[in-house]
Amino acid sequence: MQNQNQAAADFRGIRIDNETVAAASRLATEMFNARDFSGLRRYIDDANNKEDGYKRSLGLSMLYGVGRALLHGLRSAEKADCVKFTGDKLPTPDELLYSFKTDAALFVAQLNAAVSSSLQLGKASSVTLSVSAPAGLKDRTERSSDAPIKVEIVGMPTRETAVSVARDSNGDILGATHVEADAA
Repeated sequence: MQNQNQAAADFRGIRIDNETVAAASRLATEMFNARDFSGLRRYIDDANNKEDGYKRSLGLSMLYGVGRALLHGLRSAEKADCVKFTGDKLPTPDELLYSFKTDAALFVAQLNAAVSSSLQLGKASSVTLSVSAPAGLKDRTERSSDAPIKVEIVGMPTRETAVSVARDSNGDILGATHVEADAA
């Protein structure tokens, strides 16, 4: 039980840096559009640095910002009917914040879900994202760390729709089948 409490309290005292979260939102967009998340290694290493609290705070702020932006992007793609998620429910950006503040292990699991789902979406489609931080997010006195981040889809593949119509011997329509897919 003490190990669970230790893991849950792992990020207590860490303050999220809003400027870093805003930068991470832009970085997440670049990583998603490039389909390359290898740049996260640096921030993961800093987040795991238990000797330098400042670096740890900034690394965790970057990871939180990336996760938050990706989750906003995934939800926007789902709302735009670009993708349908099945299986386990993805966390909301607010749930990511809450787990950051209460349960380090859950935060890491949710961050992994956001990144792996984004990688899968990126491989399966040509969706691109654009993330813009709300005005004032850079000014820590104006906005809190849980301010919403606007995410919009700025590019999608061309779609083709094929319609197959079934008719009876009199030429009356019995039914139709619509198939929609990305254009080749």
